[in-house]
Amino acid sequence: MTANRACTATFNLRSFSVNFSIEGSGTLSETVSQAIPYGGSTTPVSAQANGGSRFVEWSVSGAGPPTTTTTTVNPLTITNVQADLSVQAHFVPLQYLLTANASGSGWGGSHLQYRRLQCDRRDSDHGQLRHILHGC
Repeated sequence: MTANRACTATFNLRSFSVNFSIEGSGTLSETVSQAIPYGGSTTPVSAQANGGSRFVEWSVSGAGPPTTTTTTVNPLTITNVQADLSVQAHFVPLQYLLTANASGSGWGGSHLQYRRLQCDRRDSDHGQLRHILHGC
């Protein structure tokens, strides 16, 4: 080169994919797949449990920050994104325990779990019977 020359360099920030998903019975608000520039933040995403379930936590997997792999913050915003990330909202069924006691013949102990009622009943003519009732 024998004279001054003007050059233009164009730089683009690398962007990363942050994908939100669910495990269990629930829904997510906002955009579940987001393209985030290096060092940027996701938009807040809320996890809402469906009837009969509850939200437990988010789990984050991928390379690089954030270093926290689980959190119960809801809604969730991930800051300083520096790698592709998978974020999963975990929901579990509600559990109930029902104990019923009676004296003499009739109902014994009962246990209600995961919206299913299992009842043991003694019947003097037919021995012990087990009934499973759904939708309780």
